Amino acid sequence: SGALDEAQLTEMVKDSAREPRARLFIAACGVSFPMTAETEKRLRAAGATENTILLLREKAPSGAKAPAPTLEKQPEPAQTKPTIAPGTARKGADGLEYVWIPPGTFQMGCAANDRDCTEDEKPRHEVRITKGFWMEKVEVTQAAYQRVIGADPSYFKGPDLPVEKVSWAEAQAYCKKVQGRLPTEAEWEYAARAGGSGGGLRLDGAGSDRSRYLSKMLGNIWVWVGDWYDEKYYQHTPATDPPGPSTGQYRGLRGGVSGDEDPRVSTRGKGLAGVLYYNVGFRCVREAI
Repeated sequence: SGALDEAQLTEMVKDSAREPRARLFIAACGVSFPMTAETEKRLRAAGATENTILLLREKAPSGAKAPAPTLEKQPEPAQTKPTIAPGTARKGADGLEYVWIPPGTFQMGCAANDRDCTEDEKPRHEVRITKGFWMEKVEVTQAAYQRVIGADPSYFKGPDLPVEKVSWAEAQAYCKKVQGRLPTEAEWEYAARAGGSGGGLRLDGAGSDRSRYLSKMLGNIWVWVGDWYDEKYYQHTPATDPPGPSTGQYRGLRGGVSGDEDPRVSTRGKGLAGVLYYNVGFRCVREAI
């Protein structure tokens, strides 16, 4: 075949003057032997240069080439996210404190022992919140709204009072300015219930682990949530991270009271998105701070 065998090539590379000619023979005729790691070692010992070795790796019979040396890749250390303790508070871009709400599962809707439930709170159903979030400890105050938006539309004035008379779109725009959003209805109730089943009747989260973290979840003013309102949504709501209906006439409201009724965690409200209500404010949530 004219291909060089190992003995012939070894004789050629022993002579440094003939070694460059060996490459010409290799390129023209090829070699008849496998280029294994042991073969490479023997040829280097005989005088083969790096250029010759590289050429042999290309011309050796298929499947018999010596593997090129590689650096051993060290495994990267596993990356773990630090655990955030429930109730951890951090200040947001609007100067208000945000409280960490970890993921979990809870019973949403009318409690079995609550005789004041309305039909839109039924049926009671299990919901899983898969991602933790930061929720503002209090409703957005008039002072915070003034800092971010440069105005205070509230009817009842006071820098530390909740801002009200803001439309749904204005509330959402504020949250966006501080790198947040309005909570979903499920996130709001999950935060109010501390992730447990809880009873329907509860003033300001009494009996809830969250009551020492979040202030005025019930009994203060209504707050906008991100969802559209659908009185029958609980009949077909997703079990995981329900986003609310895709369309609707009203936006959801939570946390307030109407008339002489007692504050109840499962109470659902609704409002026209463009109307400025004197008893409706909001609070924002964020995925990270």
